[in-house]
Amino acid sequence: MNENLYCVIMAGGQGSRLWPLSRTRLPKQFIDLVGIGQTMLQLTYARFRAICPPERFVVVTSELYADVVREQLPELPEANILCEPFRRNTAPCLAYAAAFIKQRSPEAMMLATPCDHVIINEQLFVESVGRAAEFAQGRDALVTIGVRAHKPETAFGYIQIGDPIDN
Repeated sequence: MNENLYCVIMAGGQGSRLWPLSRTRLPKQFIDLVGIGQTMLQLTYARFRAICPPERFVVVTSELYADVVREQLPELPEANILCEPFRRNTAPCLAYAAAFIKQRSPEAMMLATPCDHVIINEQLFVESVGRAAEFAQGRDALVTIGVRAHKPETAFGYIQIGDPIDN
């Protein structure tokens, strides 16, 4: 485990695109969507527990969902549940988490993840995240892990892939 790595789980969305299953009172991240007895939030937390201890997890959510987060992740320290004052999408969410983490550990690295992804090969994914953290350690680097785009999508911005730096 990397001693400077913090895992930020973004869990503030309303899940409105999955209506009627996902509702404002209980959006998709707090529902067992795949039918295995764990919510999307719990699956995301479990996935990253291999590389990060509970005290270095931060969940950014809405005040509406703070109690649900506490219930679903009981080992998460209370102080690590950050309630956004306003919903403003990804960048402000991550800036809020980064400011919180920097106060605790100025040398920290931040891993950010949405809480509603389904990862089929979790072992490969966790290995990839570990390699990305190793690469970023000690560098002024931003590492992105994702699927190769199949069409332009302005909502996600654009990433230009350059020459490989490392395997």
